[in-house]
Amino acid sequence: MERYRIIDHEADTGFEAYGRTMEELFQNGVSALFSLITDAEAVRPLVEKRIEAGGNGELFVNFLNDILYLWDTTRFIPNAVSVRIKGRNAEGLLKGEFFDPARHAIRQEVKAVTYHKFRIVEEQGALKATVIVDV
Repeated sequence: MERYRIIDHEADTGFEAYGRTMEELFQNGVSALFSLITDAEAVRPLVEKRIEAGGNGELFVNFLNDILYLWDTTRFIPNAVSVRIKGRNAEGLLKGEFFDPARHAIRQEVKAVTYHKFRIVEEQGALKATVIVDV
């Protein structure tokens, strides 16, 4: 199963993330989001950060926006993520490093993960999230 796929949008860009479980879906969503921003393959897992997000149906969007906020404020780039979902909360352990202009290139700035066309559906025994991001 592929982890994610980048999709076109009229004014912005987006992705579909896939997972057999909700945790895997969240992990692949983070990978998809940061594939738009930089090359996560060049990121080393030197630093650990913990993040927690809450919400109802919007938990996926909240979680991604909280990680995007971490990027915006500290320039932390995750390249490995483990997620645990408990009720209406998601806890993530992120491994990565801080942006280094000598080692990392920024592909594009992502302003926010939006609710526009957002949905999570089950298809053929797997979960699929469709996300549009504001660039």
